Amino acid sequence: MAPCRSALGPTSSPAAELASARHPHPGSPPKAEDDNEAAEAAAGSELDNAAALQSRTELAQAEYGPEYVVNLLAMETRYAESHASVRAAHVPLRYNAVVWLLRVAEAQALGSETFFHAVALMDRMEAAIKVRPKHVRLVAGAALLIACKVREPEGKTCFDLIAALVPCPTVRLRRMEALVLHHMGWRVNDVTPHLFVESLLPSLAAPPPTREALRTRAHFYIELACHDASLVTTYPSVLAVASLALAASDTSIAEGPMPRADVLDGASAALSADPAAVAAAVSALRTALKSMAQRGTLILAPHTLEALEAAGLGYDPSSRAVTGPSEAAASEAGVAAVQALVVALLTAAPLALRRVPLPGGSYVLASPDFSTATRALVLIQGSGGVRMGQWSRTLCRTASLNEGTMLPYVEAAVAAGAGVLVCNPNENFDADGHPLVGSESREAHVATVWQLATAPDSPLADDIGLSSVTRVDVMVHSYGGRCIQALLAHPALATDFTTRVSKLALTDSLYKPTGDGASWLAAHAKHWLASQAPLDTPLGDKDWMGVACVSAGVTDHASTNAAAMASILHFLELSSPEEDCA
Repeated sequence: MAPCRSALGPTSSPAAELASARHPHPGSPPKAEDDNEAAEAAAGSELDNAAALQSRTELAQAEYGPEYVVNLLAMETRYAESHASVRAAHVPLRYNAVVWLLRVAEAQALGSETFFHAVALMDRMEAAIKVRPKHVRLVAGAALLIACKVREPEGKTCFDLIAALVPCPTVRLRRMEALVLHHMGWRVNDVTPHLFVESLLPSLAAPPPTREALRTRAHFYIELACHDASLVTTYPSVLAVASLALAASDTSIAEGPMPRADVLDGASAALSADPAAVAAAVSALRTALKSMAQRGTLILAPHTLEALEAAGLGYDPSSRAVTGPSEAAASEAGVAAVQALVVALLTAAPLALRRVPLPGGSYVLASPDFSTATRALVLIQGSGGVRMGQWSRTLCRTASLNEGTMLPYVEAAVAAGAGVLVCNPNENFDADGHPLVGSESREAHVATVWQLATAPDSPLADDIGLSSVTRVDVMVHSYGGRCIQALLAHPALATDFTTRVSKLALTDSLYKPTGDGASWLAAHAKHWLASQAPLDTPLGDKDWMGVACVSAGVTDHASTNAAAMASILHFLELSSPEEDCA
């Protein structure tokens, strides 16, 4: 979402001060009106005046401090009584309403807190009156209108858009807005996890880039919590601490990640959060990630697209195509923006891969439950300027991300219940040009990752450990074959690799099998080469490469991954997305 513009709201209702309001007794519910322009105008005038008065009575908060946190905690305790568990029959309706709210908020570039505030109001309304199923979308629209008036700059209410999307006369939307205000007792400045996160970040002993990375990832977990009905009754302060702790585990930037324990201890102490409650919230959020992956819902906030827009590019989610002038896509800013988009798509729900920092300064992406999965898929790209998650920078900008990235393969593995590990072999130096220890070269990076994944005393055993995995498959493209060749020649790792790995898929790869590795490749590997022959046509003249070689069905080197995907997934015994939808 866009940067937060929130301020701590009042602790008492301004309803008594509404002398000019159409309902002189705020304790009385609004009466039904005829569906006509006069009623609509009257309702709109009243609510706009109420919002303006409330805006003037808000406690302006330029800086977050101890007093601000104390006020938030006091408000949280009071509002906790107005939240209730979501009825089972209401859960899917609520989920759809939250997705709708997020889409409208993104379309209107609303602040993060506006979206979170709207969800909180919607949940309080459901607890207050047990909203009828047919009115859920209407309540969501009214909640967003109120949130806009409280959290957005003056004059930005997005009423026309919401009215167009809610299937009812506009006067009913105004009337529902009045009903929500009445049932909330005009206490509409709700407390959200986002407010606690914003109040905690300045107190963390971390450089600004680290705090910003924590904020971005914490927002992801808060958005995730909004989608999960089981977390409605969890205190916002607890969700804030849990989100920051998970964000610290995921975040990896040039200055280095902030240890999760430091974030957890500092945030818990600042908010006096119950450790058991925080642990339960962390567990619930991890479970929610898995649920999102199974449901197939994408959470991709607008901030992930800002770099694309700055580079003169756009993104079409339906086709996964990067749009815009070719020269913009090929520019340094365009290349960096596309890479940021690829990583954002891999780390957003439903895939929700996590950044796992390596001891030497590099990092990989892995499924949240990678270390507990029963099977795993390891992906390694080629060499050059291509970055994590990509097969080809050119295909990303001239075709689509389906052709140029690993996204379809990751989706297929996740759908099959497999853990996914995406290597990062081409990031070998830090911002100052110093080699990254353990990732000085592509071959060294892959060897380091394998050692950390298999060593019994590995510090990353809980993140990328393979001890519980009964089947490991590997797919490599281009120079990735050389990385596997080096691994097969590694005196300390070769035996472990050949023992654990079931199948190896190669696409137009580079390698020269030697020694014991050659016999293992012949028995466990298959190679899809660029060729004008139809897909899967045996290429007997290439068998000297040491493995069974077949045609990828395309002559372009970079296109072999997409062209042969169905065949490769069949070889790896994974279902392709197309087959799942058939």
